[in-house]
Amino acid sequence: MYTIKNLSKYFYDESWRSFFKNNKIVALKNLDIDFKYGDSIGVIGKNGSGKSTLLKIIGNILLADEASFSFDKNKAQTSYISGNERSFFWRLTVRENLEFFSTMYGINKRVADAQIMKIANDFNFTEFLDIKFVFLSSGFKKKISFARALLKNPDIFLFDEITNSLDFSSKNKIKELLTVFKKNQSRKILFWASHDTSEIIALCNKVIVLEKGKVARTIYKGEDDFNEKIFNQYL
Repeated sequence: MYTIKNLSKYFYDESWRSFFKNNKIVALKNLDIDFKYGDSIGVIGKNGSGKSTLLKIIGNILLADEASFSFDKNKAQTSYISGNERSFFWRLTVRENLEFFSTMYGINKRVADAQIMKIANDFNFTEFLDIKFVFLSSGFKKKISFARALLKNPDIFLFDEITNSLDFSSKNKIKELLTVFKKNQSRKILFWASHDTSEIIALCNKVIVLEKGKVARTIYKGEDDFNEKIFNQYL
């Protein structure tokens, strides 16, 4: 079981005076959560409730101002996948991009080549490996983001609005891909921040509701309140 206690994160405006006036914006305040292997955790709340901040802190992209972790966050294997992904090289092919990031992850080239082919076969994009990233659809770019995360093979996947702005068909393809992944990787931990409650229902076994940077409630699959009508009240 992983636990995070008393997590707080503050942001300041761009003026240097804000540091002296303590003019801080509270993103997260005294937040407690726990999770374990096999969990798929939905994170919902209005814009500005702290969803992205929470995932970025777990993914070691942001540092908490206050927190107690039951695990070494610097050693935890995580992968943050965003709906606004901009870190791929658009003039390189899918294969070249994945090869580059596998090198960044310290994966041997022979091993990386085999992993890339396996992932491409598993998720049906072998014919796109030699297509330049710039020519891919929005939905397909997000599929490649997921493929890159699989190369890293972390224990914790952090999905932040990855279906945002996608059409209905593309959303369903991503949902199907994640459903297959969950079935094959039952010990992985998934965090899924989304405004689409149908995705939450399909993919998650519990839901954390954030309000103004705090956990308003936690709802578990099987409870009467684990339904879209209830979830939509918090969006």
